[in-house]
This record gives sequence, structure tokens and C-alpha cells, in this order.
Amino acid sequence: MEYELTKWNIARQAIIEAKTIDEVKSIKDKTEAMRAYAKQVGESLEVQNNICEIKLRAERKMGVMLKEMPVKRGKSKMTSHDGESFKSDTIKDLEIKHYERYEKIADLPEGNAEK
Repeated sequence: MEYELTKWNIARQAIIEAKTIDEVKSIKDKTEAMRAYAKQVGESLEVQNNICEIKLRAERKMGVMLKEMPVKRGKSKMTSHDGESFKSDTIKDLEIKHYERYEKIADLPEGNAEK
């Protein structure tokens, strides 16, 4: 059981530490594959729910990150907190499907979810 808790804590920490949409999307995609496999091999409902929790945490983080990005194609000129200008990808550039869904998940009350 301790091993199981360690795995889930590592996954949660990876989401917290992720700095880019690609990193979070990779975690989300891997958990979706894990969920499908766990269901196929008959893993317990507890294991399947833990996988879904990790996926939901990743989707929430994606939503938070996406809400800060422009939607339209092309690079967007943005200004950092220190006043420096830089070019940023837009949601369309990243080809994120259903980004509105992730933004809605980010708007839900957090409860015990990490930021």
C-alpha cells in the first residue's frame, strides 16, 4: 500500500512542478492510457479512481495555464512581470482540443487540489 501512495504522490508532484502545457499534457495523456489499461485488466475501482484523480489534476493545471494564453493563431507579444517583451504560443498554435473544457475545470472549486 505504501508503494501505491508513493506512486500517486510522485504523479501529483510532477503536475505541481510542470512548467509548460506540453509537460502537463504529457502527464494527462499518460494517465488516460493508464486508465484505459487499468480498466481493461480489471484493476480495482480504487486504482482506477486514483488514476482519474491524477488526470483531473492535470486537466485543472492545463486549464489554469490555458486561461492565461491568447486563443488566436500566431505568436502573441506579451510582457513579463519584469517588463521584458517576448513572443508566446497561442492555444491554436499548440493545437489543444477542447481547451474550453480544461478552462471550466480550472474554474471549479479546488477543494484539496494543489495549485
